[in-house]
Amino acid sequence: MRQLDHMSSYSGAGPGKQRERYEMNQDTRRPIRQWIYLLLPLLVLFHVINNLIVITRDKTPFLWDGGDYFLASLKYYDLFTRPGIDFIQRFNEVSPYRPPLFMLTSTPFYLLFGRFPEVAVMSTIVFFVILVFSVYGIGKELMSEEAGILAAFIVSIFPIVFALTRSYWSDFPLTAMVSLSVYFLIRTRCFTDRHHTFLFGVSAGLGMLTKWTWFIFLTGPFLYTLAAAVKEGRTNGNPLKSAAWSVLIGAAVASFWYIPNGLSVVGKLMDLAFGIQGEGATRFKVLGETIGPSGIFTVKSLTYYAGILVNYQVSFFFTLLLIVFTIYGLKRLDRDTLWMFLLWIVIPVVFFTLIKNKTFRNTVPMLPAAALLISLGVMKIRSTGARRGLIMLIILVGLTQYAASSYGASYLPRKLALGTPIGDVIFFQQHENQTYAIYRAQTEDWKADKIIETINSHARKSDDVRIVLIPRDAFTWRTLEYTSYLKGLPFKFIVAALEPESLKSADFVLVKKGGFMGMWFLMENIHRSMRLLDQTAGDFTLLAKVEQPESFAFLTVYDRASPSGKNSSGLVFSGKVQLVDHSVSVSEGPLGETFIVDVTLKPLVAIDGDMALVFNGMDKKLKVIMKQPVAIEPSMTKWLPNEERTISVSITVPGKSAENLFTLDMGLIDRSRKESLTYRPQYLIYERDTRASGPRDSMGER
Repeated sequence: MRQLDHMSSYSGAGPGKQRERYEMNQDTRRPIRQWIYLLLPLLVLFHVINNLIVITRDKTPFLWDGGDYFLASLKYYDLFTRPGIDFIQRFNEVSPYRPPLFMLTSTPFYLLFGRFPEVAVMSTIVFFVILVFSVYGIGKELMSEEAGILAAFIVSIFPIVFALTRSYWSDFPLTAMVSLSVYFLIRTRCFTDRHHTFLFGVSAGLGMLTKWTWFIFLTGPFLYTLAAAVKEGRTNGNPLKSAAWSVLIGAAVASFWYIPNGLSVVGKLMDLAFGIQGEGATRFKVLGETIGPSGIFTVKSLTYYAGILVNYQVSFFFTLLLIVFTIYGLKRLDRDTLWMFLLWIVIPVVFFTLIKNKTFRNTVPMLPAAALLISLGVMKIRSTGARRGLIMLIILVGLTQYAASSYGASYLPRKLALGTPIGDVIFFQQHENQTYAIYRAQTEDWKADKIIETINSHARKSDDVRIVLIPRDAFTWRTLEYTSYLKGLPFKFIVAALEPESLKSADFVLVKKGGFMGMWFLMENIHRSMRLLDQTAGDFTLLAKVEQPESFAFLTVYDRASPSGKNSSGLVFSGKVQLVDHSVSVSEGPLGETFIVDVTLKPLVAIDGDMALVFNGMDKKLKVIMKQPVAIEPSMTKWLPNEERTISVSITVPGKSAENLFTLDMGLIDRSRKESLTYRPQYLIYERDTRASGPRDSMGER
């Protein structure tokens, strides 16, 4: 592994000489070098300023795991600011499932700037600096300062990367720590440099304390470095012994958290990786079966990570460059360099392809390798003009997609895509926010403070105020809990989807109308808790309805766990049509299952468009498996404002689709304008009231 051996002192034969020849032929080297130590800080400053602009304007709360990370970071802060003799016990109780380093990094920022969500997000600047300087260092060691600078720029403007720097998930910190470890691994010079071997071991421990999947991305580069050292018969020390020491150092660094928590974590991760359904399946096993495409050796599963690389992680343009310069690198790049990067990419992709729990975030830590392959390939172009032109094009395209996704660009299309049998190929898009990634500021309030303040204003003075959350969605996962924790309120949040009987002792209940309610395997308990809310001996009064800023085009009117009967709604679609109520009955026939849907609609204004209903059949993974539009007769243009009418619709789902169908969703479209009508879900806050005779609102309805 000659190039890795000559990283610190580029002299002698082989790659060292290759780098010397490269430097001699670069006529732009000296002018750039004068600015080399300014470019990296300027790159960091560019992202910090733009992140501050987006983060300070964005009102999106931490959703799903982001809320879990933030709540844990607050508890770590309180633990360190108020230590006691039970410190170790309390420390282990804060986060027994997620490694703590990422969350602990926020503690000094809270001390300086206060405990705010914006401060938590900005604390990821530590990892951004690590990422930029690590990628730069790798490029410099393997080729030149210019290659390192270009690679650092490229990885920083990959859409998924800069979006993750604006959220509070561990995938971006993991990406930074993986890059740091690869940098130190290269600097070990095949484990003959003791100083950098030690630093690699420390970074390995810190990487495992960032997220458990660190080792997946380092397995290939580590084993290749070790195999090359053994194969070439190193005489300067024992590479096997040095490599073993680095592993032991990493284990020692991470041991304080993994010793008490490791076995439990491994069990849960195995459940996620090889999820199953049926009797005896744990929630983690069922969750593993639920997220991602069906199966492992299906076309969609095998092409999943290639698809998200093109469409969501780096863009079509940079994927094309990656392919071109990987092929180009077969002849032009040093063999060891090429294998180092390919193993950094290929092993994680293969690993995550062979497990069931597939997400867009899984393979993000391989993206620095993609940026480096592109950068080193560009810098290998012999023609100065072609090289400079391509660098300018990379900068232009990168900044354009960065600006369009961060702030919007009306002069550019929202999306350019080509449909294929295995999914769309997106050539360009202005990315929309995801629960785990913030591209641009969303300025509408999610009203978590209002919900907590409403409850607090009616809560008795007690340390045991029990709030039962009937939905199990991104918002109620942890958002309300960390909001009340920040306010110092002693509320106890109970998830009805896990403990439906908790309704019987609830002080407050939060119910959701519309939108996503929970994963399929939780719906039986969610419906059970709703029935208990109707039947409970204790009665409830509606305190408030809180509308959320999310917009949905479809409402679930039936799922396999649904009880029969009429369901009131009251949701308003685009300010035009109110869905008063709906009911669904199901029967089996020779052609499949027939769903009779009775829908009561009320136009709130005079309708001037051709309205129609659209029904989507969804499977357990929330994928559309059938779609059927249904005309509304008589046309709603003939209805009077506020006139209620009930429409009965028959939907037949063929046998094969019926087997996979879990929910039937309904939407409204204006066929004249070719647009879908949307609604916003509501959270209903109920308080226990022994004077009442049943769950009701001011209209006497739930």
